[in-house]
Amino acid sequence: MSKVLKFFIIMTLTLFSLGCTSLFINQEKPKTVKEKSDTPIEQKNNKDTDTDKIQDFKTLTSGIISDISSSGDTIALVIQDDQNKDSLSQQENKNTLSLYYLKNQKIRPILSSRSNIKSSKFDAQETGLYYLENIDASDSQLYWIDDTGHKKIKISSSDHFISSNFYLTPNNDVYYGTKDGKIIQANKDYPNYIISTINLGTNYNIQQIYYSKKKKIIVFSAYKNEQLNLYTLDPKTKKINLVISKIAPDFSFSKNEDNLLYTTVISDSNKRILWLMNLRNKNSVKIVEGFPHKAIFSSQENQIIYLDKTDPNNDLQNIWVYDLEKKKKKQIASNLKIASDIYWNPKGEGLLFSTYDTTENQLHSRVYLLKY
Repeated sequence: MSKVLKFFIIMTLTLFSLGCTSLFINQEKPKTVKEKSDTPIEQKNNKDTDTDKIQDFKTLTSGIISDISSSGDTIALVIQDDQNKDSLSQQENKNTLSLYYLKNQKIRPILSSRSNIKSSKFDAQETGLYYLENIDASDSQLYWIDDTGHKKIKISSSDHFISSNFYLTPNNDVYYGTKDGKIIQANKDYPNYIISTINLGTNYNIQQIYYSKKKKIIVFSAYKNEQLNLYTLDPKTKKINLVISKIAPDFSFSKNEDNLLYTTVISDSNKRILWLMNLRNKNSVKIVEGFPHKAIFSSQENQIIYLDKTDPNNDLQNIWVYDLEKKKKKQIASNLKIASDIYWNPKGEGLLFSTYDTTENQLHSRVYLLKY
């Protein structure tokens, strides 16, 4: 028997003895708990961890989801030309802001641009979209466009360099912060659009912003002295209050504003802790330690959904759901390269999010619907 034949037989027997299926898994394909390999072995016997098979997991369309209407029927979608993953210039790519209708699965483009479109949100009447657009990678301007694409308004001033976030109120006021410490209240129907500007000083690099309807205060995160902190601001008195120091990006309020989700950084570690704060008594409860981010409440506010990963150097992420009543978590998807926030469908019909993958050195994004 030749050496080549012996080697082939040994390798074949080895593959079958180990089980070769996992060796041929497409690492670009998102997985759910329908596949047994998705739940880490060390979590199967954890009393605080549940596993639950999902009802459905399907691809809806190409692009990146940036919002969903209150009816749950329409998605705001950013679609980019297939982009070379090694390209440094966003100006080479054409971006399309579109509406995707879940009922008939059709797309209607409303804006095309050579600039980078991101962070679009439906206005209060859902007759148009507020969105951020930038030419370079860091500084954005705020616009509004109607849902036909015929009317476009530049809301922000040219000297307002917005990081990546803005917040909309039910009366269509929009709040945004700038890198040089300004907090602006604006409205597309207000003369000249800008209602008020509060200048906190250039030592505040404002990141995320929220307006509390219940307490009539502005909540925002900002870098100060190279440290990210969470603050509140009274628009009337202009008084700033430090709430939490050394937080990680992303915080989220419950719809009734009784609870707050936030993450903190563990000193001398790259790990984080996800916390749930009861805003009535200011007590915080630890939810999970690891690499959690983009945590949000369910529409019924009885669950928390968040992203996590086992390897901080890997871009593959897992989706977890934490039950606030049972105080248990369950992993519902893994192996995901997330390209968007996670959205609960207002109809209660699962989660919507976008992922990206790479084919022949090109980046592609897709929107998924996950029901569990």
